[in-house]
Amino acid sequence: MPRPAPKAAKPRKPPDRATLRRALKKLQRYLERHPTDVRSMVRVARAHRLLGDKERSARWYKLAVQELANRGMGLRALALAKELLAVAPDDHELLLEMARLYARNPGAQREFTGRVAVPLDGGEAVVGPPAPEFTATSIRALEVLDDPEAVEHYGASEPSPATPPPPPPEAFTAEEAQADDRVFERVEKVTSGEHEAPQDLRAKKGVLERATLGEIPLLSGLGKGAFAQLMREMRRVDLEAGDVLFREGEAARSFFIIAEGRLSASVEGEEVAQLGAGEVIGVLGLYAGRRRNATVRAATSAVVFEITDQILASLAKAYPASRRALANFYRSRLLETWFGGSPLFRELPREARLSIIGRFCQRKLETNAEIVSPGEVVNGLFLVVRGEVVLSQRRGGRSEVLARIPRGAFFGCIAAMRGRPTMTSAACAEETVVATLPHKAFAEVLKAHPELRALPQKLAAEELLVTPTFFVGDANIPALSSR
Repeated sequence: MPRPAPKAAKPRKPPDRATLRRALKKLQRYLERHPTDVRSMVRVARAHRLLGDKERSARWYKLAVQELANRGMGLRALALAKELLAVAPDDHELLLEMARLYARNPGAQREFTGRVAVPLDGGEAVVGPPAPEFTATSIRALEVLDDPEAVEHYGASEPSPATPPPPPPEAFTAEEAQADDRVFERVEKVTSGEHEAPQDLRAKKGVLERATLGEIPLLSGLGKGAFAQLMREMRRVDLEAGDVLFREGEAARSFFIIAEGRLSASVEGEEVAQLGAGEVIGVLGLYAGRRRNATVRAATSAVVFEITDQILASLAKAYPASRRALANFYRSRLLETWFGGSPLFRELPREARLSIIGRFCQRKLETNAEIVSPGEVVNGLFLVVRGEVVLSQRRGGRSEVLARIPRGAFFGCIAAMRGRPTMTSAACAEETVVATLPHKAFAEVLKAHPELRALPQKLAAEELLVTPTFFVGDANIPALSSR
């Protein structure tokens, strides 16, 4: 399983109990005044975890997860839920609740193309006033509470021989327990909507709530059972700036979803892309069985989810219906990569490209099956996912091959746009899988995006026409390259 580069130093050592308890009291007082501050909720949860009180830790984690979900920060909520599962691995109620929020539902969109809401200003999942004043000792305690790797290392439920087990919980005094309960109830009422949130928070939440929780890549296409299994098995990876997630040339055995932060992709040492929250990395190489075509490292501190080929295989075995969601996810990623880099479509707004991608379907065809026949007056757009397609015409009583279209190339027919029947045949040279925008969907796209009526002129300018009614080209998808 790919691992990020090891950290240069061991996780920060946690402060002593007395310091943690003093920091906890200050955080509780702060939350009484600012009950919607997510960062403080997380710090309280982690403090309880380091103090060995799993029950209190879990309930504060849950509150923070729910608040992030309320704000539309789907992937951040999932990242924090993974921490919670480390504290309460048998919390089936949490898995069901997360599945209810994110798994497939009748209102979810048909295709999931790999984006979720990006946090406001690209910053923390925290909306509220400045942090409370702390002494230098307490600040060091907060540095540990803000370091999930340190909390995981020293607060592990099942420590390794190299990791000392967390000490048994030291009972709170009655006064301390009452204070924690009082603050928790206050925060719970505010975050559940029983009390009004401050005006400045409501204004910002109004923006965040326009995000659709259903638009989490892959996850939202799954049923609740499959989602719960995937959430339990996928690995949360915390990265510091400069950490390498994977290197160019390595075998692709997993893919990643960025929950927080920014990553940089480089090829032969030259940066080619910056990737942010909601982006999916490494899907095409994994599905195509190819090696990584770029090196990806953290440009800032980041959190990503890793989903391995073994996880996908066990998911498909346990939940056969999930295979369709996995296939749809892969097809959407292929099409988005193609559309984003194609001169034919890249000038379209991203929302328009995603709308078109959502109209594609996938066809599995036998050898010699005709996709387009001579005499048809149709429009269509096709990406060869597997196999090979041959374009040919009858000339002088013989069939002449005009083009062979391998995996990773595209072709299309614009006979209806030209107002004339095509004289060309598009047939499968072997068992073939194509992603298809059929005639009816093509017509709907032209109606919704009139600028695409200039497609014949663009095709001529790009020298992609092989006949007046057919065009071909390379989709420039490295994972599908025949090289």
